[in-house]
Amino acid sequence: MNRCLICNIKTKVVQNDLKDDRYGCPGGFSIFECKNCTFAQLSKRLSKSEITKIYSKYYPTKNITPTEIINQAKSRHGPFWAWFLGTNNTAHYNISKSAKFVLDIGCGTGASVLELKNLGLNASGIDPDPSAKRNGKALNLNIETGFVDSKKLKRNFYDVVTASQVIEHTPNPIYFLKKCKTLINKNGKIIISMPNYDSIFRKVFSSKWINWHVPYHQDFFTKKSIKIVAKKCKLKISSIKTITPNLWTAIQLRSMIPVGNVWQDGHTLTSFATWALQYFLVSNRVIDYFGFGDSLLVVLTHND
Repeated sequence: MNRCLICNIKTKVVQNDLKDDRYGCPGGFSIFECKNCTFAQLSKRLSKSEITKIYSKYYPTKNITPTEIINQAKSRHGPFWAWFLGTNNTAHYNISKSAKFVLDIGCGTGASVLELKNLGLNASGIDPDPSAKRNGKALNLNIETGFVDSKKLKRNFYDVVTASQVIEHTPNPIYFLKKCKTLINKNGKIIISMPNYDSIFRKVFSSKWINWHVPYHQDFFTKKSIKIVAKKCKLKISSIKTITPNLWTAIQLRSMIPVGNVWQDGHTLTSFATWALQYFLVSNRVIDYFGFGDSLLVVLTHND
């Protein structure tokens, strides 16, 4: 048995022999759940060096071109469509106009930093994958290679720190949030999003849930467990809700059809159908209303 990273209680296995069905990282992985705080965790914890190694090898950001990043930044949805399609689960979509200095942790391709820059914000990013810095340099963006505790980041400085679908990748989520806290100023906010372990989709699709995403996802949160983590970090949750990207649901449904690879089939008919389906998933807005959606969006502030 593993011990829970959050409350140190013994955990029990809930999923066995999960595999990386997206990018082909070898090995089988198990998920352990804590019945006390409802937090779940990957059996094999990845170190920082391992994260950098497997992300640079298996994650597809290394193949993204500057032109594609520019197009990604241009494709941002307006308020209505972001709500309708569920893309407003993205942390930096929720930044107020009063913010000036913004840091996006785990900025991936760098499209988020470019979007924020295009909005007139002083935006920067950091990511463990060296491809992010290379992309940033090509587009004149302030992006560094590293983690949340990098000495290159300014302490007590940022109005907003964002991390979209990042905390679930971290070896130690409590350490991660504590470090995020050191980066924001006294009136600053931390906006994070992550898969919701309490999701109805996880319960229905079980081992086929797309957000296991092993070994990249190491941590799985519910509202209860993220509240416990926030309290341990002396952070106040000012907002918490579920937002389900319709595209996630379309991919989830598509993944149940054993034809091709849903992550790699490009512009085939099945890929087109997956993208088209997201425009018909109005039911996701109802699921989110009752708090059982696939992604959590959490806004945190200082509480000390």
